Amino acid sequence: MMFWRFLPRFVTDPKKFRLSTINAKSEALLSNQMWQDSFLRRRCLVPIDTFIEWRKEGKRRVSFVFAMKDDSPFALGGVWRRWRSPDRSRIWIHSPLSRLSPMSWSPRRPVTTACL
Repeated sequence: MMFWRFLPRFVTDPKKFRLSTINAKSEALLSNQMWQDSFLRRRCLVPIDTFIEWRKEGKRRVSFVFAMKDDSPFALGGVWRRWRSPDRSRIWIHSPLSRLSPMSWSPRRPVTTACL
């Protein structure tokens, strides 16, 4: 099993790490040391059948659900690596790639294997 959040090597307590690493910005993969090695050596496809994007409208958040018309699965492009905790246990972590979006619902969107 993989955890959906990327953790830099220096993190000792994931609960205290505040930087959002749920998605990796595709335009920064080679220039950011946190992502670079995984992008060059450990890319992956994350199988899904739906994803949700959120948009703020006034004071409330509205969800947008995306899926294939026939409900078939597709995949997100991602990067992964092993993270070692201070107690020396290892977990597998990953982060899907995101890119700038031409859509009005969100400034970013996931990199997918399907045309949504």
